[in-house]
Amino acid sequence: MTAPGERLVTTAKVDKADAVSEAWQQQVSPDAAAEIERDLALELARAGYGTPAPPPIAVEPLVIEPALVRELTRTVRALCGMFEQINRMALANAAFLRQLEISSHHEELLRLEPDCRLSLEFARLDFLPLAGGPRLVDAGLDAPRGALLASCLQRQFLAHSRTRGTALGRAQASAPGPELLADLFLAVWQERGTPGQRPNIAIIDWRETDARPAQESLLAELRQRGYLAERVDPREFVFDRDARQLRRGKTRFDLIYRSVTVQDIAVRKVLLSEFIDAVARRAAVLVNPLRVRPASSPLALEVLTTRDFDGFFSPMDCEIKARVLPWTRKLSPRRTDFHGNTIDLLSYVSDRPERFVLKAGNSMGGSEVTPGVMVTREQWLARIEEGLGRGDIVQEYVDGVAPAGRGACRLLSAFAVRGEYAGCTGYVSELPVVHRGSARVVPVLEVGGRSKSGPIEAGRPTRKRRPSNGMSGH
Repeated sequence: MTAPGERLVTTAKVDKADAVSEAWQQQVSPDAAAEIERDLALELARAGYGTPAPPPIAVEPLVIEPALVRELTRTVRALCGMFEQINRMALANAAFLRQLEISSHHEELLRLEPDCRLSLEFARLDFLPLAGGPRLVDAGLDAPRGALLASCLQRQFLAHSRTRGTALGRAQASAPGPELLADLFLAVWQERGTPGQRPNIAIIDWRETDARPAQESLLAELRQRGYLAERVDPREFVFDRDARQLRRGKTRFDLIYRSVTVQDIAVRKVLLSEFIDAVARRAAVLVNPLRVRPASSPLALEVLTTRDFDGFFSPMDCEIKARVLPWTRKLSPRRTDFHGNTIDLLSYVSDRPERFVLKAGNSMGGSEVTPGVMVTREQWLARIEEGLGRGDIVQEYVDGVAPAGRGACRLLSAFAVRGEYAGCTGYVSELPVVHRGSARVVPVLEVGGRSKSGPIEAGRPTRKRRPSNGMSGH
């Protein structure tokens, strides 16, 4: 089911870019495509992405033209501004925090952290690329993953002997690479770190977790630039309060990126007290702040799709919200608004499974998604009953209808750096709901449309730009 017609705004089609992709497809036989897929899987395995197995790959490059890149740029900037507004509202009002179901334990953790200009330094927004423009279906705002795997895949695809010299020759890899993420780290330090001090950098993760190749490629980039950069289990930190230094052994660490979520930290709060205390006392700077937690709650989308909160956003943002965001509510016995009509939530959702999906309510970006179009009525009613007990959410179903002539539905996962569009990874699936965990990853290429300044420069506080939420100084 597509969104109501009145909510769609006609935008530039991707026909031209599709033609480039289809021209390449015509030049490559099925045997050659299979060869490319095997070679790419081997290259990913060599880069460390082969454990336990390389991700499933489809050599169906998604080429996005300048018009779509510019539209993604505007949409990503606007949505990041709205999520920033959610975080500001939550930290300014304890009652609003409770509405997002942020526990008192999480609240205490968030309030320990020093104030910062941006709470979303790095994020992922999942879109279905539809004729009426991109529609958001999910988001990963807290320690998102997938960017560097996508960058590796896209670069290897363009470097393959069967790709060079084809219609894709002038295209560029879309996803952000380790160079851009290293730039992000240093931009954060320049803004929030100690002036004149060269930081030692840590990516924190649990020792029980196998070393991730994305972390290793980013650490290698930072070391190549002359920085001390290591992967550290945060339980190993010791905070020297007299010297105001966070250490692992004899090594001081000043700038830290979390590969662990705020939820993980809250659960292990006692074990991480040294690390948390160092952050609270400004002895260490977090690249991705803890304050992202309110916006990463699935109920943030309920706030953004409830008209009662429209007054907190500009008219332009309200138009974007109505066009881009899927209507979202927590499952509960109540009456609520559905596109201007008051409905009984449970009975309306129960009677119209084809219009909704059910998602686990613990966080955005989860793997448990139940589309009503893919289950029997009995299964749907049982899933609603289960979801009521677990606090799950119901969301409007966005039909990822495959483009004409293509058998698979497509998903674009757009990455944001400092609130600015920083490229995409792509997925294809024969199922009506494209989920990153089970879909095949595809190369995403761009043929222009990027801002010349790049996301780091565009996101600088000194750069003049129109605020996405119509506000400033909040």
